[in-house]
Amino acid sequence: MASDIAINLEHVHAVFEHCINENIAINSISDGRVVFTHDWGDLGLIYGAWFAALLEIIAEEVEVIIPIDAGYMRKFPDQNEAQEVRQNCMTVLRTRSMPHNRAHWIMRQILQYCRWPQPPRTAHHNRYCFPTQEHINVMIASHHEFLAWAYQCNISVYDEDDDYDECRNFKCVENELFPHAFGTIEASFRNIDKYFRAQHYNSYYLIQELHLPRADGVPLQQAHMHERAMCQQLPKVLKQNKIPVREEMVLLFRMGDWWTVGCMRTFKKPSMVQHQKRIHDELRVGKFFFDHAAPWMCYKGVMHRDTVPHVMRYCSVTRPAPQ
Repeated sequence: MASDIAINLEHVHAVFEHCINENIAINSISDGRVVFTHDWGDLGLIYGAWFAALLEIIAEEVEVIIPIDAGYMRKFPDQNEAQEVRQNCMTVLRTRSMPHNRAHWIMRQILQYCRWPQPPRTAHHNRYCFPTQEHINVMIASHHEFLAWAYQCNISVYDEDDDYDECRNFKCVENELFPHAFGTIEASFRNIDKYFRAQHYNSYYLIQELHLPRADGVPLQQAHMHERAMCQQLPKVLKQNKIPVREEMVLLFRMGDWWTVGCMRTFKKPSMVQHQKRIHDELRVGKFFFDHAAPWMCYKGVMHRDTVPHVMRYCSVTRPAPQ
């Protein structure tokens, strides 16, 4: 649950102290899932489930790889061509909650740039200081507060040599694009829908990476027209396959000649899910009626106690199961 996402500085300090004592590079444990390869000694026993939750916050998100749609593969009857498609087409999902994402980037910044024990705070070294426990709690809950801190720490500023996946992941968090799928979207959109429906989502974002080679001497206006046409490519392909999307394209990030753009995919929940939700609501209302409303009405004289069993006959979903 999003409400369970929290960072306890006591646990963070224990991680720093353990890394110092064991000569572990503290700035490397947030890479990938390597935080789980270390022996954390008795810390798990001391702090329990909350320490395991902190390790999950520190680690990068587990990648969910979506298989290629069978219908898409039928477009490639040639076996060699089909094999090449299987090797080159991949769709990856990001499904962490926004509080979880914010907590991850807070921990990433702390582990890479902060020190413990912490030196006195100075104006010149603000970005290297631990945020307070109160500030961390606010940032996890408030995206506005998180962004203000991220901009102050220059998390959103990248050089050409920075890892592109890291840049894209932060840009998606920065724009609150949760959950999202990126990669070869058109090759697996039916399986993407199937996955998110099973997770009871109403919508998700489609993120496409575009390579836009820009020829020398091309007028700026013509270059912009080319970029806009490329940005419309994803929704156009999906609509050709009868997949409606919101065409409000969001230009997220540019690094050299690589651009990342996105659009929103929404869909209705299947009738079975709607039916289950309706039954759940009826059960909840019925339980409230028989546990609270009916006794109160009988007490006030509005309803006779002998009437209650007759009401139950017309509310089949609220009848108690036979013993």
